Amino acid sequence: MRKRDWVTVEEFRAWRAALAAFDVLVDEGLLVVNMKNHVRAGRVESVVEWWIGYLLGQGCALVDVERLTSQGIRQGANHAARVESEFVISVRRPARGRR
Repeated sequence: MRKRDWVTVEEFRAWRAALAAFDVLVDEGLLVVNMKNHVRAGRVESVVEWWIGYLLGQGCALVDVERLTSQGIRQGANHAARVESEFVISVRRPARGRR
């Protein structure tokens, strides 16, 4: 994923929502997230890979990653700029204090 020093409002809101979900998850609880990479400026942004790295960095244990074929919305100005897959990621949160 290419590095940048800014995020969009939508990205920030998604990031905060994900962190809030992680914060309320009980010790050793299972977090299941469905997401997909997206195209920005003609390049695929590695959103899925970033989140897996982030969750592993928080001490989570990767339980499963499942790749699903998904066409996405095929209408609108960006109809041709779609990735063909989405991912269901399952991680288990560590007990607090055991990172």
